[in-house]
Amino acid sequence: MNSIGKKKLIVLSFLALFVFAILFTSSFFKDENHRMAKDDVFILEKGWNIYYEDESIQEADLPIDLDLDAGVIYKAETYLPQEANQMDHLLIRSSMQDVIVYMEDVEIYRHEKLSQGMLTSPPASLWLLVDLPEDFQGKKLTLEVSSELSAFGGVLNEVKMGRAQDLLYNLIKSQFTGLIVFVVLFLTGFLIAIFSVFIRVAKDNRLLYLGLLSMSASVWILSEARLMQFVTGNRFILGGISYMMIPVIGVFLSLYIKDAVLVKDKSKKIATSISIFQGMLIIAILFFQLSGLGAFLSTARYMNLLMTISIFMIVIIMFYELKTYSNVNVSRMLKYTVVMAISTLLEIIAFYSNLFKYTSSFYRVGLLIFIGLLVYDAYTYLKENLEQNRENLLLEKLAYMDFLTGGNNRTAYERDLDKYLESGVFRLVLLDLNDLKYINDTFGHNFGDDAIKTVYRLTREVFKNLGECYRIGGDEFVVLMNSPDKEIYEKCIEKLRDGLEKKKSESAYPIDFAAGSDVYEKENWDSYSEFYHHVDQNMYVDKINRKKSSEIIAM
Repeated sequence: MNSIGKKKLIVLSFLALFVFAILFTSSFFKDENHRMAKDDVFILEKGWNIYYEDESIQEADLPIDLDLDAGVIYKAETYLPQEANQMDHLLIRSSMQDVIVYMEDVEIYRHEKLSQGMLTSPPASLWLLVDLPEDFQGKKLTLEVSSELSAFGGVLNEVKMGRAQDLLYNLIKSQFTGLIVFVVLFLTGFLIAIFSVFIRVAKDNRLLYLGLLSMSASVWILSEARLMQFVTGNRFILGGISYMMIPVIGVFLSLYIKDAVLVKDKSKKIATSISIFQGMLIIAILFFQLSGLGAFLSTARYMNLLMTISIFMIVIIMFYELKTYSNVNVSRMLKYTVVMAISTLLEIIAFYSNLFKYTSSFYRVGLLIFIGLLVYDAYTYLKENLEQNRENLLLEKLAYMDFLTGGNNRTAYERDLDKYLESGVFRLVLLDLNDLKYINDTFGHNFGDDAIKTVYRLTREVFKNLGECYRIGGDEFVVLMNSPDKEIYEKCIEKLRDGLEKKKSESAYPIDFAAGSDVYEKENWDSYSEFYHHVDQNMYVDKINRKKSSEIIAM
């Protein structure tokens, strides 16, 4: 283990030791409880008398399922405890039912589905927080219940009694695992989705689809954990979000598999078609619910069947690519899919067996594990792409870099030239280092290299904000100037020569250059090569003139 790994281990060990020390020490001071909300809840589960049609059940325990038809009204009666002085609320779970609460045959609470308008709202399973009158101790409590759905006809859930804050705390505590799973999946999905918008190394939309998959799964889990009322009180959302999220999860899962797993275009097109079909399922169940032709619960059986078929088709496609093309992505994904397959099978068995108490429990665990594996895959994919992108950037940089000067080379010049040609007007400057062969032969190639680097460095400094500089050959340099202004160009050349004069006084060898320049205007030239030759001739003339001047000075 390297030093960084050892430091991480030390920090994590210290943190674990600190947490353990705090928990261990606090265990000696547990005589008092100053929590604002306490788990002080009384469950009214025994001693209920139940009446329905011409039947009755004495001293029944809750929860209970009488297995009645839709619309049958049934009542449950019990007596509230005498000692429950501060327990001023009831918490009742309505499983898609109308509930009326009586105290000594006087109505104190009513929960009924509102009359239908143009659109049909779905029946919803809700938590009902009932405010008790002040003198409730020892009085008879009566619940009158009915449901428009036969699946919940005769169902009586347990009734809890306590202070409002204690009942809500107890509710959250009982669904704490579901809440944690929701928070983890939602935050993970949200961060991945946001990250996918800004990341540039991803070659497809798998990160976006994974983020949306995780978020939609988290919403489904929150609803199935019976905690959605902490977020919204809208009946349509409370009654329909769980059913709508199942095909939504399917859509994003199919799209994720299309981008992250499948490699052949034909397979990708089929996966896209399946995701569209799953999207149409959402529209279909919405239509049936809103039109009154079938509630979400009634159409759920068919939706689950169609979703199972669509997922099965995705699995067939993956098996085809695995067998035909030895797709390693499929091999890995199929291992992950086993987790979802098992949880889906258990979920369907629970649903068709009317074991609604266990509904979503299998999906919840399966989704958490499955999405966790996909997130790990996404991390690996992103890490590999970042490394590859880093290598590509390095190779690109090396491809356009002159190794002697560290600046732009001929390839970079040819790359950038297209941009200047598109602009239509720019100034081309050609520079040629004079007497490089003399410097190499007389003083050595190290001095020649130093002269080349000096010319390039000073050229880049002078033309820094006016264009790009390139070394395109042994002693040849190019400047592409944004401004065609001749006066600016001449001042730059003068400044460059002044800089070289100072360098010449510090060097053992002479250093000078010839320059040629002109403005390129597309309409004035048949081709760029013709224009380049023209500027090159200007530079050649300047080279001859400077050589003659040097000879005259030497005489």
